[in-house]
Amino acid sequence: MGNAIKQEQQIIKNSFVKCKNEQKKWADQIENLKYRQQRTSGKQKSDISQEIGNCCKAHKRISTLAGQIGAANTQYNQRVSQQHMETAKRRDYIAANFGERGRRWKERMHQRALIRKGRK
Repeated sequence: MGNAIKQEQQIIKNSFVKCKNEQKKWADQIENLKYRQQRTSGKQKSDISQEIGNCCKAHKRISTLAGQIGAANTQYNQRVSQQHMETAKRRDYIAANFGERGRRWKERMHQRALIRKGRK
């Protein structure tokens, strides 16, 4: 269960990274427009000002979305941790209460986890 939750969390994390990259793109575009605006006058300056406003709206929307995705990412991290703790409790209970068979099962699960993590 923990691994399935972790996979979902990875999808959320990837979306968060994409949002942050998009956020940076909009911020850079705003800075470039401000730089251009300082060097122009008249109608061009007004047009650039309007374009900056549009970019700021887009930047705000992506920033809000990034915050929401970041909160979901944090929630999933907490769920993964909780699921790992629950799994550990159940694993230890089985090992402690099911005799030799439970201890062997726990050892097999431990070896399987090591193999999955590339430690063996």
